[in-house]
Amino acid sequence: MWRSGLRAALTSLLMIVVAFASAEGVGTEAQERARITAERATAQTAFGSRERDCQNSFVVTPCVETARRDLREVMLRLRRQEAVLDEMQRRERAAQRMETIRNRPAVAEPAASAAAPPPLRAAKVDAPRVRVHEARAPKVSAEERQQTETLKEQKFEAASQAASARRAAVERRNAERAASGKGAAALPMPAGASAP
Repeated sequence: MWRSGLRAALTSLLMIVVAFASAEGVGTEAQERARITAERATAQTAFGSRERDCQNSFVVTPCVETARRDLREVMLRLRRQEAVLDEMQRRERAAQRMETIRNRPAVAEPAASAAAPPPLRAAKVDAPRVRVHEARAPKVSAEERQQTETLKEQKFEAASQAASARRAAVERRNAERAASGKGAAALPMPAGASAP
């Protein structure tokens, strides 16, 4: 029963292909895409009728699997054909883009700039390399630099003395607490906790 549905679908497909081929001899891209779409629709219709016929047979699952396999084969073949069309279209567009690029008017560069580099460029190449922070830093005399270094050393010494004084005070407090036998108070027990 499904064979008659498949035959009908194949004959309608064959008629569509013959109609397209006879219209212009060789199918154009649009005609090929229309043929592929028609073939897909025909394959889907044939699969639907085969699947309905399989429901009436004794062994349903192998019959449906065979119908699906046949549908996959047809769809894969159609996908390959469509991929060929897509590739041809892509190549055609690429060729058109290349032709457009070739036909663009070339922008002529001035002859003077091509003959000799600008004088600033030559001056930069000949100049010695200078570190960026040295070039941007204001010029400072040796005496001012010495004063700045002295101030930095004094600040460092003051910070070190303050840190050592804080450390000594903490050690002294810890020693006094240890001598008096006074330790840290225990944390309170939470209300819901059970006693040990």
